[in-house]
Amino acid sequence: MAIVELYDGDEEAGDPRLVNISTRGYVGTGANVMIPGFVVSSGGSHRVLIRAVGPSLMSYGVAHTLGNPMLTLFRSNGNGTSTVVLVQDDWSNDQNAAAVALAAASVGAFPLDAGSADAATVVTLDPGAYTVMAEGVGGGTGVVLVELYDLP
Repeated sequence: MAIVELYDGDEEAGDPRLVNISTRGYVGTGANVMIPGFVVSSGGSHRVLIRAVGPSLMSYGVAHTLGNPMLTLFRSNGNGTSTVVLVQDDWSNDQNAAAVALAAASVGAFPLDAGSADAATVVTLDPGAYTVMAEGVGGGTGVVLVELYDLP
């Protein structure tokens, strides 16, 4: 079971723009990890915030969260193969932690708990097809929220 949410940033504009997509579900091991996909349009590169949130969900009453999520971003090569773009674990220990917190605030995303083991990063992506794999470090399992925000 999973929940998927989509948001259009400006309903009144003549050109709708997707600003956020998120999915919440249970992450298992092996073939039961979470793998949402998305496409960056051919209109140019986009700066995005990507998060795999587990521990910080407990603040919102979500039970059985994934204690230490890790996210891996893949880009499709268009021939059935993909390339790892980045791997992120423990957002607050990352060199771009301040940029992640600032980006989350700029798009209205809830803040991640300081020192949490949630995974989050800010990255600029060229047009193409991508997937985000969310899995538990050390084979952990639990509920995770995977989010993608198109940054201004």
